Amino acid sequence: MPPCAPPCMTSPHASTILRAHDRLPLRTTRSGLRVGDRAAPARGPHFRHARRLPRTGHGHPPTGRHHSPSPAPNRPMTFRVLPAIDLRHGSAVRLQEGRPESETAYSDDPVATATAFAQAGASMLHVVDLDAAFGTGDNREIIARVAAALSIPIQVGGGVRSDADVAALLDAGVHRVIVGSAAVENPDWVGSLVERHGADRIVVGIDARDGDVKTRGWLEGSSRSALEVARDMCARGATEAVYTNIANDGMLGGIDLEGTLALARDSGLRLIVSGGVGGAEDVRAAARSAGEFLSGIIVGRALYEGRLSVPEALKAAC
Repeated sequence: MPPCAPPCMTSPHASTILRAHDRLPLRTTRSGLRVGDRAAPARGPHFRHARRLPRTGHGHPPTGRHHSPSPAPNRPMTFRVLPAIDLRHGSAVRLQEGRPESETAYSDDPVATATAFAQAGASMLHVVDLDAAFGTGDNREIIARVAAALSIPIQVGGGVRSDADVAALLDAGVHRVIVGSAAVENPDWVGSLVERHGADRIVVGIDARDGDVKTRGWLEGSSRSALEVARDMCARGATEAVYTNIANDGMLGGIDLEGTLALARDSGLRLIVSGGVGGAEDVRAAARSAGEFLSGIIVGRALYEGRLSVPEALKAAC
């Protein structure tokens, strides 16, 4: 199992929160979610200059050149717990199996929600712009406010389909950009992104139902398997992907650990588990199985529904 950074190392407040609170500090919003209301920590200079870190994408096979996948190097790494914030019409929401009609709005103040997660000890947040994914607008202004409010990095996906989209997110302070549909529709472009920005800044999003990768906010099929896409992205220099079994997403019924591990082993990508976390046992199972194959787990509805707190998830991951 990869080593875990104690919660107190990821946030100056986390050790206090872990001792004193079982749940996040809360206040009520219109939709019933109670989110933290303390001031966000200032962004430090080390994070403001993160975009100018040396690139690591050079040395990967050139675009279009394929090689046999091999597992990621067996080196110590931190298994991360990433609280999720899905944005739609300016609010933090959750969907079930990605269906827009299943939306539940939890907070009309995503910045406060993000701040609460960070102060509870999270070392990175996972943000999805659902409006951009569905092609009905975007939440870029809110994403920029979230990035500016926090001292921890955020990764953002949803509707990233052009150089301008990537540049806008990086310029807004986003640390890692997730590219999903384009991995299927324009794989050469994704390879060029990895080469230009580095594999640490460009993460692939692979979302599948019954083995078939879905695109455009999970609304369209692709006729390509998750393994096919993952191997293709590995060959083009990507090293990490978020893998979501759509049937599990937002259902609180457990993660697809076996399928995720098999995909990581067979593709050579390190994967972040996404979809289905119902409690601490899911986080614990993923962390214990991680090895060099899994780099983290995304937790969404379980946090909003009070089934799990950030400190509890961090403890389970260790």
